Amino acid sequence: MRKVHQFTRYGCIGLGLLTSFGVRAGETIEYVAEHLLEAPINAQSLSYPLVPLNDRAAEPRLQLGYSSFRGEKLKVGVPMLGVSYFAPVSARWGLLASAFYDKYRISGDKGATTGGVRLIDMTELPKRFDAVVTDVRGSGRYAGASVSLALLSDSTWTWQFGMATAVLDVERFDVDFDTVSLATNLSATFDYRSRYRINTVFARAELKSRNLIGDIEYRPHLMIAVRFPRVAFDERVYGAGFDHRSDVRFSGTHIPDEFIGLGVSLESRRSGISVDLGATLYMYAFEPVFHKGISTPLFVTLSVPLGSTARRSIGRHPQQVDTGILR
Repeated sequence: MRKVHQFTRYGCIGLGLLTSFGVRAGETIEYVAEHLLEAPINAQSLSYPLVPLNDRAAEPRLQLGYSSFRGEKLKVGVPMLGVSYFAPVSARWGLLASAFYDKYRISGDKGATTGGVRLIDMTELPKRFDAVVTDVRGSGRYAGASVSLALLSDSTWTWQFGMATAVLDVERFDVDFDTVSLATNLSATFDYRSRYRINTVFARAELKSRNLIGDIEYRPHLMIAVRFPRVAFDERVYGAGFDHRSDVRFSGTHIPDEFIGLGVSLESRRSGISVDLGATLYMYAFEPVFHKGISTPLFVTLSVPLGSTARRSIGRHPQQVDTGILR
């Protein structure tokens, strides 16, 4: 119980320190729209598979998750589905591969924006003005695959070095609004529909699992991800008598961003089912810092072993099993 109390206490202290950074209000619609598309990509990166507790046996897994984010009357909910496979190559190396599919469901609330609207290169309207959102609708998908090489170790850390490639297909993302601060007010629509190729190079450090309570193991992990190509956010605005698409030379928004992620996975040795409570807390505390204007982020992820590996190392610590095999 002492370990549980320490784990809870440190988690609460860390969450309190992180949330003390706060969220800066007043971001304009197009910045929030871009961040709303990027935030679920961070959640997906944290869902990339970890090396199994028993890293001497092949293991397929099913990844389930859900993330949601909101800001400036906009919101997105993203069911997440993935499969992964780990294969030991030698006593020191393993191979991890995954495929994933995330479905974007974009909606919003009616009402006045706090940050207004910014249009840098459109002569028909001021660069920045106040607006009232009247409707939000959209959908999209983020689908791809990852592969990584894992450096297995009997010491404290296990390492992953890998790459992922995916496509963010924004099938529809329309924001209807009415201007309220112009001499002659009008109704218009933002159209953020586009398609982005997103490649990721990442490194991950995983602390060897430790017993928390009963058959529950906990395992902290840290990820650094660099994404490319970084391109201007595609933005179109149209209304009665005008139809304008922003010039990429003047666009101040880009997609995608780099990412540093932290999680703490909790896994049952008996069933092999794991949840990443650390990633949930990390996204809640840090996503509003990484992406200004995002509030109340929610991210949950569940990993379930498949096939004959679903019940492994019953009644024994996985590190003891590994040691026996290596002998």
